[in-house]
Amino acid sequence: MSPLFIVGIFSVSQVISEVERFVTENLEDSSCFLVEVKFNPGNQKLQVFIDGDQGVSIDKCTKLSRKLGDWLDEKNVISTKYTLEVSSAGMENPLKLKRQYTRHVGKKVSVKGIDGAEIVGLLQQSDRALRWGGSPARPPDHHSRSLPSHRVWH
Repeated sequence: MSPLFIVGIFSVSQVISEVERFVTENLEDSSCFLVEVKFNPGNQKLQVFIDGDQGVSIDKCTKLSRKLGDWLDEKNVISTKYTLEVSSAGMENPLKLKRQYTRHVGKKVSVKGIDGAEIVGLLQQSDRALRWGGSPARPPDHHSRSLPSHRVWH
């Protein structure tokens, strides 16, 4: 979908930008952080993914959802009926931020390179490069996810 697609008075990219700003400023716990915001104007679905250094509780997602929903309605950021989902990044989504990698040190992960090759191993470090078995891999060059059997749920 084109970022120029207009949703009321805001473009899709403006909706995402405004929501990112609001969420970043309104996360009550400094151990929580924004991972990604997605908005599909076709079905009017706004998805906000957050994570935390110790995971994210359903209670935190619920509180943020209520606060964000009230703000969206008050500011008329999305002028038509919409669906709002606030959730943890979840095991089906790739790790996107270095902070997420740090949280998964010591866990088994699967890294899929841009060439489609998949590496599975124990994440040993996440400083300048990710390391497992002595082999480095840089997070920005890979789409990664924790294996479901090793994902920690809170």
